[in-house]
Order: sequence, then C-alpha cells, then structure tokens
Amino acid sequence: MQVAYSHSIVQSEIHLFTHGLCPRAVHFHIRRIPFTELPQSDDELAAWAKSQWAKKEEQLSEFYSEPSAKLRGFPGLPAKNKYRQLQLAIVGFWVAATIAWIYLLVAWWWYQVWFVATALAFYVGTQMVYGGVEALYMRVRTETKAE
Repeated sequence: MQVAYSHSIVQSEIHLFTHGLCPRAVHFHIRRIPFTELPQSDDELAAWAKSQWAKKEEQLSEFYSEPSAKLRGFPGLPAKNKYRQLQLAIVGFWVAATIAWIYLLVAWWWYQVWFVATALAFYVGTQMVYGGVEALYMRVRTETKAE
C-alpha cells in the first residue's frame, strides 16, 4: 500500500498542528499480492521486499515529479475520478428526493396517511410472512452468503 499527498506532504501529526499542513487530497494505491506468489525462503523474501520497496519509491518519485498538484496520480492509474459527475448526480438526486419527501410529510395530510399506512403494511406483512424484519434480514443474509 502506498500513500501520497498531492498538495503538501505531512511528515507527522505535529506538522498538522504546528505548521497547519493538512493534506487536501490523499491518494492510496493498494495492490493485493496472493500468498502463493510470495517467495518461500527468508533470503528470497527479503530480496523481494527490497525490490518492492524500490518500486514503491520509484512510483512515489514519479507521483511527485508532476508539477501540478491537481494532476498528480500514481503511474498507470487515472489521477481524476472518472465517475465524479455520476456521483454528483446521484447525490443531487437523493438530496432533492429527501427534501421532497420531507416537504410532502410536513405539508400534505394525505401523504402522511399514505406513509403511515405503507409503513404499517410493510411491518405487519413482514411479521406475518417472515416472522419480523430481523428474520427477513437474517434470511436474506444467509442466502447471500450461500451464493
């Protein structure tokens, strides 16, 4: 795992308080290495670990060689989140939907009645069919684990 700070490098927690250096962006590069790919002997494992450390240092050097902090990224990985617009659209939708639901619950009595009736029907139906919401949750959870 590698950690890089694109705008300012934080050396320790003391720098956070004494110099006000708080990273605006933190980049993580995590690579999973299967246990079967690791060398078996201690000497081979030590040599492998040193080579991985050298690769990490080389990647961090490439990361920090980019003059623009906004464009920094690990080699071979995109520096920007390509799904950013989609994420913002999803958050915007749910914020608008939540505001609409709150408005409807406060302003319109028929929506309040519908909401209460739907909630009661769900909980009573779940109790009658599955033995409660907890039992339904456990059933779904065990079916998901079985797959």
